[in-house]
Amino acid sequence: RRSELSLLRALVQHENYSPEETREVLTLVRDHLPMFSWIGLTDADGLVLASSRGHLEGVSIAGRPMYYEALDGGFMGDVLPVPDRTTLRFVEISLPLIDDDGSLNGVLASQINWQWIREVRVDFLLAQPDERRDLSVIGLQGGLYILGSPDRVGQPASPELIQAARDTDGYIVGSGSEANIYGFAASQGHRDFPGFGWITVVSEPVSDTFFGLQRQQRSILFAGLVIALIASVIGYISSRTLTKSLRHLHGQSEALRLGGREMYSRLSRIREFDSLGESLDYLARELSRSETAAHRDSLTGLQNRLGSADWFEQAISTCRRYEWTLIVMAIDLDGFKAINDAHGHAAGDAILTSTARRLDGTVRPDELTARWGGDEFVVCVYVRERDGQRVGETVADRILASIREATVFEGHELTVGCSIGLTTYDPSDGSSWTAAHERADKALYTAKNHGKNQWAWEWA
Repeated sequence: RRSELSLLRALVQHENYSPEETREVLTLVRDHLPMFSWIGLTDADGLVLASSRGHLEGVSIAGRPMYYEALDGGFMGDVLPVPDRTTLRFVEISLPLIDDDGSLNGVLASQINWQWIREVRVDFLLAQPDERRDLSVIGLQGGLYILGSPDRVGQPASPELIQAARDTDGYIVGSGSEANIYGFAASQGHRDFPGFGWITVVSEPVSDTFFGLQRQQRSILFAGLVIALIASVIGYISSRTLTKSLRHLHGQSEALRLGGREMYSRLSRIREFDSLGESLDYLARELSRSETAAHRDSLTGLQNRLGSADWFEQAISTCRRYEWTLIVMAIDLDGFKAINDAHGHAAGDAILTSTARRLDGTVRPDELTARWGGDEFVVCVYVRERDGQRVGETVADRILASIREATVFEGHELTVGCSIGLTTYDPSDGSSWTAAHERADKALYTAKNHGKNQWAWEWA
């Protein structure tokens, strides 16, 4: 508005209008810029020479600030408090008219209609989504509300609010359950105009101000709960996978400890567990090879003495379950030493492996064929108690016939025979495997002493 008044002053000074022409120009400006309630031109003594629509012409305003304050280069007057709230308020703006020689010719004065600031307030409120938000202006003269809701205009503002606004822009929060938050800022002027120091206040209920924040907090809380739930599910699945793999590994290690030799199966995609499982596999294979070496004869592949003892422990359970009896046979080759001396150890090994193969062919897979050492062998078969003697002698005859068959070695037909000692073993009588083998061994020597290549019994 001051810039517009400056342009008008330049026009009036340049054209040197008559009072009538000046009145027409001022009236035209006032009609086109309705925020100007009044525009007037005075002489050097403050007498109004011409004005918009002729108001106050011939009246001296020398005693008003808009005249004598303008003599120092211009005047912009703050709103004066008016007891009657319905009275229009004005902002007075005036500029001196100075000749080229620096002498005062008069003052171009104006009053700005307060209605324009009301329109600014209405436009502000219409643009707000919340009808409970309000815009007010506090004038520093008297600290009264000069703009705002009807029940607020003319009322004194809070001293705390005025003091806070003088210090810095910011906000304060009222007290009570229906408290408002007040955002405020003091006017800073424009260009060379320092401003009136009016305080613009925007207020709204605290609940509305923090509604977005509260909604964001709820969103963050909900997102946190969802993330926590997802993390819990992932953790649960991971823990199940880990626990399952650990249980399997524990079972595998327990099986190894108890003598099992099952291979590890991959139950997860966890590389460390699979690596540990592969280590268990390797350990199981090595233990299996070690057990084979410890329980098997390296030449013939038959069970050795240690393997026979393990088999016998299992055989006891089988006999008790099915009420069976064992026929234990101690076998010693006849004529083996002569072949070994005449044809060498390789020929002797051929006889031993051939004998082992033939003995295996005379019994069932779940029965025992073992090399006891040298050219001594042990065979055990399951029988029902009443069939023990008949079955034992039938198997012994079959073994005698099988062993007498020639073994071809490097073009030579090598022939041996065997002597067999038989005995029975009944787990219910409380005797041991050692005792049963000793009886069979005793029967073996009986067969040898009676001419070899035959069998003999030693009853329990």
